[in-house]
Amino acid sequence: GDRIKLDPVTHRWDAELELYLGFCAWLKAAYGGARSCGGSTSLFSPSSVDRGVTTLDALAEELEATRDLARALARLRTALLENTLDISSWEARDAAWKVHEKLEAAKHCQQDFEKFKTLLDRALHDNASVDDHANLKGQLQELCTMRRVKVPLSELRFAQLSISEYFYDRGSMSSEQQSRALEETISELKANPELHKDSDSFILEGCIYKGEMRICNNRRLYCLKQAIDPQELIRVHVFPLVNDIAFKGRQGGPVVMKLLDALRENTTDGEEVIVRRRHPTLASASTGAVGCLGGAAGGTAGARARSPSPPPPPPPPRLVLRPPRPPGPPPGWTGPAAAAPENGT
Repeated sequence: GDRIKLDPVTHRWDAELELYLGFCAWLKAAYGGARSCGGSTSLFSPSSVDRGVTTLDALAEELEATRDLARALARLRTALLENTLDISSWEARDAAWKVHEKLEAAKHCQQDFEKFKTLLDRALHDNASVDDHANLKGQLQELCTMRRVKVPLSELRFAQLSISEYFYDRGSMSSEQQSRALEETISELKANPELHKDSDSFILEGCIYKGEMRICNNRRLYCLKQAIDPQELIRVHVFPLVNDIAFKGRQGGPVVMKLLDALRENTTDGEEVIVRRRHPTLASASTGAVGCLGGAAGGTAGARARSPSPPPPPPPPRLVLRPPRPPGPPPGWTGPAAAAPENGT
């Protein structure tokens, strides 16, 4: 039902976390033992399924703990920076203790918050000074700041485990949407090595998570890695690990939540990515025109090809309203006269 949805852009099925983990448990139970299919061994060996399910379970727990931490940080940011409350106030102190609790649960990414966690512990101490409170607020302000940096291409990690081989345009309203193969963008980058410096389409978005710079724009990153020297500096818009609408990306919504959603299947730590190949019949229907660069000018990703939509239904018959006809025979009537009303009615 509504718990499973097909993403029209990535062509991937997306399910609620509880349902997703339930499927992994079913997969382990169904294929975990020795099973043969038509005389041949099953592709799912017990050891590989156990390792895969265990890895996905651990990854899901880490991501859920990180989501809770991102929400708690957003609440603390609202209390201290937007509402300018003092840490000694009940609302701010409760938000600070919630962040402390979520940081303890998210041990996998504590390296990203080492200085902040130290100052948080000091500010929550019973003997905390005014300077401790001020230092925490200053560190939170720094933590919740978006930055534009240049990072060597080799240090950028993929967020997704797999990507489509095409760029798509979500906003296209045409009956025949268009798509552009990644190979075309790679060829453009090879022909013009300075293109990524001139076009804003190649300003990537990401977060520092578990000590690494992880990118949300995986297809753009793939094209860059295929065409450019690994030591080339790439422009990256770095967002904080805070679930706040103030930190939304070019596609809308907080970047950290998009990143965590993409990481849910990534068991390679972002060092490599799989390119999903489209079915030949679907690929032949594509007409490439608008891609990552939107043609000559910068733009967003191209559009997905679709079969022509059916013709619209014919319009309903037009209802013509006529004035009421006066009593008596119609004009030009040659038959007998109408009977006179009885009793004057």
